[in-house]
Amino acid sequence: MNGGLTAHGSAGTNLSNQGAAGGKRLAVSGRLSAAFVRRQTARQGIVTLGLLTAIGKGLGFLREMAVAYFFGAGAAMDAYRVAETVSGLGSSVARQAFDVVGLPLLVERRTREGERATDRLLSALGTVALVAGALVSLSLLVFAPQLVRLIAPSLAGGSLAQATMLARLLVPAAGATVLSGLAEAWYSSRRQFWFSRLFDPMVNVVALGGLALSARQLGVAGLAGSFSAGHVVAVFAVLAPLALTGRRLAARLAAPGVKEFLGLSLPVIAISLVQPLSIAIARAFASTLPAGSVALLGYADRLFTVPCLALAATVGQVFYTKAAELSAAGDGCGLRRIASRLIGRSALVLIPASVAGFFISRPLVALLYQRGAFSAHDAAATGDVLSVLLLGLFPFATITALTAALRSMKDMKTPALAALAGIVSSTVLNMLLIGRLGLVGLGLASSAGLAVTAALLGALYARRAHG
Repeated sequence: MNGGLTAHGSAGTNLSNQGAAGGKRLAVSGRLSAAFVRRQTARQGIVTLGLLTAIGKGLGFLREMAVAYFFGAGAAMDAYRVAETVSGLGSSVARQAFDVVGLPLLVERRTREGERATDRLLSALGTVALVAGALVSLSLLVFAPQLVRLIAPSLAGGSLAQATMLARLLVPAAGATVLSGLAEAWYSSRRQFWFSRLFDPMVNVVALGGLALSARQLGVAGLAGSFSAGHVVAVFAVLAPLALTGRRLAARLAAPGVKEFLGLSLPVIAISLVQPLSIAIARAFASTLPAGSVALLGYADRLFTVPCLALAATVGQVFYTKAAELSAAGDGCGLRRIASRLIGRSALVLIPASVAGFFISRPLVALLYQRGAFSAHDAAATGDVLSVLLLGLFPFATITALTAALRSMKDMKTPALAALAGIVSSTVLNMLLIGRLGLVGLGLASSAGLAVTAALLGALYARRAHG
């Protein structure tokens, strides 16, 4: 009798414990669901994205300062920058497709068909992202030597082998970057902007820790490995909330929405190749200059992309979400109004900033990088390139605004054509200026290419808006 009571009591206790555990799981799921339902206003989104972008870029600055301290601007860093370019060619193509095409499709699906249809679309896009990430990774592993030779034809012997090895070490970063594009599109489409910007800070935290532990022992191989590790950790972190709230990240490739996504992605793939191709072409020209030139151009590019990515990740991302909502609602006048306002305000800030940057680039680079293996000569050369790159700030902001407006209307071809014109003009100027101006000529050609793209986009958008 007592044994029966004891057994019964034990069973009751187990049931109670199981119920408590289940209650905790439901509570966690409930809190996550509440976070997913909570939407931010445009102003809140800009503040949130600005804060997280500042944190991410601040950590990125620390990482680049550590890279400059440990490795400077020599043949090893030339090999790393080439490998970095190879990795970017693959990952940026696929990521842009999800980030750019996925967002307006998700907004449209939720607006017109509701949450359940949006979740089904997410599952379908998740399958496409997994396949794309696997294909990009496999392609980089197999064709790394050919891509390295294409980007830096002057590399040979040990430098070529090192760049190939580093490109393969960066393959996990490329695959994770593809998946992060899907996560960013999902969170931004729901105005949960803070989720979308957690990726970069986590990448940089892990990369900094790995670099500090491995730089002395492994050299640039440790740099590449820590960068890949950061991407893998970060993509698991941003995708985990989707799984924990019951959203599936896999479905049949024949699911509704996949065909439209793939059709819209083709022009985006073309335009997403423009920036990495532009960087690759400039670095190919730089590889014909003395050893260390590719690394110096890379340091200047990194500094220039800080304000550019800050614009794209904060104002640009919020504007794109708002533009997609206006387009889905058929409010073309409202879209034109906010696009014009954004470009006008950008001019007031960025044109004076470019002029000021032209004069302070050298001391800025010296302050950030001139220590350890990074010499005063390296700082002066990097500062000179940065001074002309900063002339492209306002054209970049204009491109960001107009491209977002056109993409929100599912016009992916116009930005691709304008970007192609920009890369052709910058390539021609690279050939004309490198002999006289060296690295500075490459920076000037890059800014001129951005200006051509911005001017052509402005003309084409105005014709479409008033046509």
